[in-house]
Amino acid sequence: MTSEPTPKDRFSALDMLALSRELRGAVHARIDKAFDLPGGGWSVTMRSASAGRRELVLVPGRYGALVEERAEHAEELTPLAKELRRLLSGSILQAVSEPRGERYAELEFRRADGEKLGLILEIFGPGNLLVTRGGQIAAVARPRTWAHRTMRVGAEYTRPPERADPWSADRETLERELARSRTDLSSTLAARLALGGPIAEEILARSGVPDGPASTDAAGIAPAL
Repeated sequence: MTSEPTPKDRFSALDMLALSRELRGAVHARIDKAFDLPGGGWSVTMRSASAGRRELVLVPGRYGALVEERAEHAEELTPLAKELRRLLSGSILQAVSEPRGERYAELEFRRADGEKLGLILEIFGPGNLLVTRGGQIAAVARPRTWAHRTMRVGAEYTRPPERADPWSADRETLERELARSRTDLSSTLAARLALGGPIAEEILARSGVPDGPASTDAAGIAPAL
């Protein structure tokens, strides 16, 4: 049995929406330090008068979570952890963007000198973690270059192509997404709309629409969303 999440079961758009809303409750928290996580990923510790000490876990391509701060952390730091600490320590969380059905989070921080920084966690594909400064990438976990997107230090940060927002999708939008798919209906809802397998199956159960490659009943699915 594989330990890797399948397209149906990985961190979904609903998970990202929940994380973003939880992070909004931590606005005005101050970043303390950044650390490497055992097994891959990073974390940043933060503190505020209202919420106390918390830890934001960032595992590109897998998940993000806001948890109670752990008592122990690795003493040795990788180059990215050092950059996260150098750039973010002492900064204050100012805003958390609305994910709109996407599987990436954008957080805005303000340093003591007034400079604004962005911390971006990408969950889709292999994932990535970046810090932006003035719209340019200041640190990146996985440097990569595509035809229309460059993820390297010094490059301008470009958001990934937008997908349909499942929370506001109308019948026409759903019909368009279903028509583009070559897989069954539940997989389309799980992967193309980033809802995840359990939520996709629940939507079909509530709507009464049968699964299968020929199912394109957007009118029946829309109310369940």
